[in-house]
Amino acid sequence: MIKLFISIVLLVSICGNYNAFAQKSKNAKSGNSESKYTEYDYYEKLRLERKDKNVKTISSFGTFNDALGNKDYYDEYGYLRKREIYVEVLMGENRFVWKEIFNITYDETRNISGNFTEFKNNTEILSNSILNNLSPSDFFDIGFGETLVDKVKYIFDDKNNLIEKRTYGDHLYGTGIEYESEYFFYDGNNRLIESKYPTSNTVSISKYYYNEKGLFDRINVSYEFQNGGRNYGSRYEYEYYKNEQSNGIQIYVMSFDNIGTIECVEDYYENNPIEYEGAFLFERSGSEYYVFQDDNNKIKITWYIESLSTKDSSSFENIRFVKNWVYATDSFGKELNARFVKLKKCMINGENWEGLIGLLVNEELLYISQGD
Repeated sequence: MIKLFISIVLLVSICGNYNAFAQKSKNAKSGNSESKYTEYDYYEKLRLERKDKNVKTISSFGTFNDALGNKDYYDEYGYLRKREIYVEVLMGENRFVWKEIFNITYDETRNISGNFTEFKNNTEILSNSILNNLSPSDFFDIGFGETLVDKVKYIFDDKNNLIEKRTYGDHLYGTGIEYESEYFFYDGNNRLIESKYPTSNTVSISKYYYNEKGLFDRINVSYEFQNGGRNYGSRYEYEYYKNEQSNGIQIYVMSFDNIGTIECVEDYYENNPIEYEGAFLFERSGSEYYVFQDDNNKIKITWYIESLSTKDSSSFENIRFVKNWVYATDSFGKELNARFVKLKKCMINGENWEGLIGLLVNEELLYISQGD
């Protein structure tokens, strides 16, 4: 299956042994374990990771000759705004941008639009076109070149890990729409460590390695018949937004008298959001708080404010958890975008607040768990 334009996040998609891996996917979808996670949720999680880690650009280099292949440009919120795809001619003597996608925008459903230019050489343009409302899989997996891929379907397990990509399209030999699958495997911390893909006579295997920030450092690709022989794949280089920018973002802790910076917090995870139920009341200023409750094995969130002159509350619907993030909408249409965090060793107004658990709302207001 030819794929000329695929995600830099999963640049090399490799899987194998169809029957064994297909059973893993089947088990993930059976009974109560079926995941309602979507490709939109998946790419939103990646965006939030880039935002959290201040990623500005990602460049990928081929292992074969360490030549630049792709370069992606992100804004401060983790959204992809431009992609450059490079091509090499004359045995490395000349390398230029072959395809460029720019002015990338997102609509309310997170579909992607933008301008697409293909270059003949360093100076001549071969074609220009407009991209309109592409889904993430259309944009990142199918792309804008000669391809036999018609669509890609994502399969997730009950931990919201991507475990299978099904690629549908006409094969070079034979007729009709068929599909091939790539499969992904994770360690005990739900971190991708390996993927496999069936070829005609063997299995190709990708192994994933990470840098100190937890981002892809390199992907090594080999084939089963090589018995650990030559590696193919990619390595990655990153540019980051300056820490001074992040340090300049203030958060308000408990009251407006206690002010810290975004650098004072780190993500805090629970294996199951239901563990937040009931016991967690997140409070700020002594009069404003969020309450998480269990209502017949379903999370219920209510916001309260109480003072000598004010008493009000609102309940949230459409509650969705993505790892330590929670998204919801109240009856007035107000959106809740928050994440569970833990304070690092950080002096705030002369006090060390290390270890406190909180709910960081809109990356600005920190509500501390009652009892902390």
